[in-house]
Amino acid sequence: MNDGGWISIHRKIKDHWLWSDPVKLKWWIDILLTVNHSESKVNIGNVLIECKRGQSIRSLQTWAVQWQTNKSMVRRFFDLLQNDEMISTENVKKSTRLTVCNYDSYQDSRNANETQAKRKRNANETQTTPNNNDNNVYNENKENNLDSLVPEGFQERWEKFNGWVTNQDFKYVSKIEEQLTASQLKTLIEKSNATTVMDKLLALENGGRKYIKNKSVYLTINSWINRDLQNG
Repeated sequence: MNDGGWISIHRKIKDHWLWSDPVKLKWWIDILLTVNHSESKVNIGNVLIECKRGQSIRSLQTWAVQWQTNKSMVRRFFDLLQNDEMISTENVKKSTRLTVCNYDSYQDSRNANETQAKRKRNANETQTTPNNNDNNVYNENKENNLDSLVPEGFQERWEKFNGWVTNQDFKYVSKIEEQLTASQLKTLIEKSNATTVMDKLLALENGGRKYIKNKSVYLTINSWINRDLQNG
């Protein structure tokens, strides 16, 4: 846990893509507040793992619980940050080592005026091996990555839904290749209603391994709802 007491955020954060997404902005600030302020070691399975300044060693599930969401949402958020060279990640002992690129710029005011070009150069220098153990990572195209942004006016319902999913611990549904996006959830609710969608999601989970090989949570639930509508 970061015990540094403060972080430095430049006014230009208002021009950053995070600023338009309050949830992801909150998560990013939480990362800055959570990573180590000084070097330490973490004991995982009786193995001491080095955790340097600007790093954290936590499982995706731990981040998901902290943010009241699910692991798939955490993975996608980390992917966005890595694509923008803001963090790097690597697998360590059933956990994830997260490194904030150019962490000192959030702690030392002398680095506040560092140019974007230099930041990206530093990010390349500190880039570690990417996470290669995510069999359940979304194989989404660019359109679906954009689709992960919450539709206007749907933020509160999306947050409540993710909190419900986290509390239910959908260990089988989470293994399906393509998880449910905010836009897809909105579409399903508009086609039927929220209670029906949640009932279908529970049925999908209760099916155990039977549905793990299904390509998409959305396509599965949508087909079930269509079948119900056809049957009256």
